[in-house]
Amino acid sequence: MKNVNEVLYQGYDFRMGKYLGDGWDIFKKGAGNYIGFTVVFLVMVMIISMIPFVNMFVSIIEYVLMGGIFIYTRKMINGNGEFGNFFEGFNFFGQILLFLLVMLAFVLPFIIVFILFLLPEGFVETITSGSANPQYLAEDLMGMFDEANISLILTVYSIFLVFVLYLYTSYSMTLVLIVDRNMRFWDAMETSRKVVAKNFFSFLGMYILLGLMLTIGIMITCGLGMLVAFPYLHTVVFAAYDDILGPGEDIQAQNLEEFGSTAGEA
Repeated sequence: MKNVNEVLYQGYDFRMGKYLGDGWDIFKKGAGNYIGFTVVFLVMVMIISMIPFVNMFVSIIEYVLMGGIFIYTRKMINGNGEFGNFFEGFNFFGQILLFLLVMLAFVLPFIIVFILFLLPEGFVETITSGSANPQYLAEDLMGMFDEANISLILTVYSIFLVFVLYLYTSYSMTLVLIVDRNMRFWDAMETSRKVVAKNFFSFLGMYILLGLMLTIGIMITCGLGMLVAFPYLHTVVFAAYDDILGPGEDIQAQNLEEFGSTAGEA
């Protein structure tokens, strides 16, 4: 296991080709279990999405199950992986929930801006009053797309898209740090952000390339490629994490505040 502070001080070589190749090798080693779990994952998400009230928590369940992919991957590499490992992410439910709540808090201001400044005046009040006329509401919404508003809408959307890409890239290692190193959610987020920042655009480029490759593969196979694309995306993230930070089992989070103060003194 590599010390986080040493990685932050010394930096590291980002090796995209290695991560893509190692991710594929990891997937092939446990292909049957990965594909089987993806089927179970999709069915569970579909069922939960159809249950009233419970469907509000579908995103949490998704991330908990994705955490299980990293748990299984670690144990499979160590030679003792079992299908049941995919569901061990529930052992970290609280920390994963807190991570998602913080991420929601990051994007919520953009949603509020959209509601307050882009929707027609009085639109929200009309909807919530229960006396809305669908015809007039449609006319109001179409009025948003006049020449003056189009520029504002595109500007807000572009800023939001850039911000989401930043969040996804910066915190892409958070989940694996929580389940593999038993880190608390904020320590995991800060570790991920600071490590990724060392090679941010390399990470971003890899994720964009992965997204394009997997999207094309899914389209060509009429959706069946999802059974490979979904676990492969996670094995690539795991391969990058394992190369940069190395394995860690049930250890305490590194004290990142100490790193910051030490760097300031230097």
